[in-house]
Amino acid sequence: MNRQVIIQKLFFYTLILIVITLPFFVILNSASIILLFALWLAEGNFYEKIIRFKNNPLILVFTSLYFLHLFGMFYTENIAEGKFILEKKLSILILPLILGTSNAITTITKKQFKKILLAFVVACFAASVICLSNGLYHYFFYHEIKFLFHHKLGLILNFHAIYFAIYIVFSMFILLWFLLNNWNDYKLFLKIIFISLLIYFFLFFLLLSARMVLLSFLLIIFVAVIFYSWKKRKLKIGLFSLFIVLSTSLFFLQKFDFIKKRYTDLLNSKLNERPNGANDNGLTVRLMKWKCSLKGIKENFILGVGTGDGQDYLQVCYVEKDFWGQLLRYNSHNQYMQTGLSVGILGILCFLSCIIIPAVISFRQKNYLYFIFICLFSFCCLTESMLETHKGTVFYTLFNSLFAFYSLHYPLNKGLSSKENSSNS
Repeated sequence: MNRQVIIQKLFFYTLILIVITLPFFVILNSASIILLFALWLAEGNFYEKIIRFKNNPLILVFTSLYFLHLFGMFYTENIAEGKFILEKKLSILILPLILGTSNAITTITKKQFKKILLAFVVACFAASVICLSNGLYHYFFYHEIKFLFHHKLGLILNFHAIYFAIYIVFSMFILLWFLLNNWNDYKLFLKIIFISLLIYFFLFFLLLSARMVLLSFLLIIFVAVIFYSWKKRKLKIGLFSLFIVLSTSLFFLQKFDFIKKRYTDLLNSKLNERPNGANDNGLTVRLMKWKCSLKGIKENFILGVGTGDGQDYLQVCYVEKDFWGQLLRYNSHNQYMQTGLSVGILGILCFLSCIIIPAVISFRQKNYLYFIFICLFSFCCLTESMLETHKGTVFYTLFNSLFAFYSLHYPLNKGLSSKENSSNS
């Protein structure tokens, strides 16, 4: 076995390692990415890598946001914070560069790509079991039910409920995609496992009570089911499936007071008042963050305040508006605004191009799982600064790059049937 073949095999197993560690601890996931970069260097062939970089404009599109933040260091005042942000966003540069120029990505078969996706599903399942077991332990031994809901549910893994919910929803879409594309190829036992996982993930997702993720999920599933059932001429079955999903969601909202309160509080919000007391909820708090973010964007429209000065600007604005968010150093909780605040309208346009271009390409290629991934991420960016955390940044850059650059060699619109897998393994 020659050196290149060994590197290609290690490249694949390292990608598996990255997706497995993603729901868990940051240090393990970061070490896995460093290992992938080391393999990329060991692969050599840098002249070919330069040619691939020049011939693939998507690499420049995906990495441009990092270069823009790098440029923002020239006029930022908080150099230390700027360096920290560049370090957090390093995967925006590294992962598209590695996956877009490496020869190893072209050697990954459809069967191996399937294993990468399923490894992520298994990792999310393992993380959910750990967190659910911890919640049940506190419930049965200490009679504390709070560890079965929202942020407390993922506390043992330090997993924020919003990001946990996004991972779970994407895992559900992966399972659905496999089932719809390979239904006739799977044995009954495997179908039962996949469907059982779907039900489990959906119930666990409802316990996380992530409102924007739930809204995004329902919107995507509504459009997807209508589109698929109309295409297959099974509209009645599609409508019945939507009824089941919606009914289950409403049942959970009514059954558990904690979950119900998270949604009813929004209906009683006083949008023109500060988020204090009874008016303190996710919507009113975010409105205050968005007001300060928009104020900063208007005042620094072209270039923003600088890579490291975004949070400092928000802190000053929170004090001016007598908002307690300064104590928790809240960011914008909107990635579009967060980017605009730091690096201006150029940053917003750059970020939008990283979403719109892949969305158009994936839809034209009928790569619907990729399209759903982009939609899910872009919707969640409306209420979360997804690229300001490790779990958000790596999740986006890894799967966006995998889908974009792998599908250049193996179109995914035809699914991953067992027949195709056997011919590519």
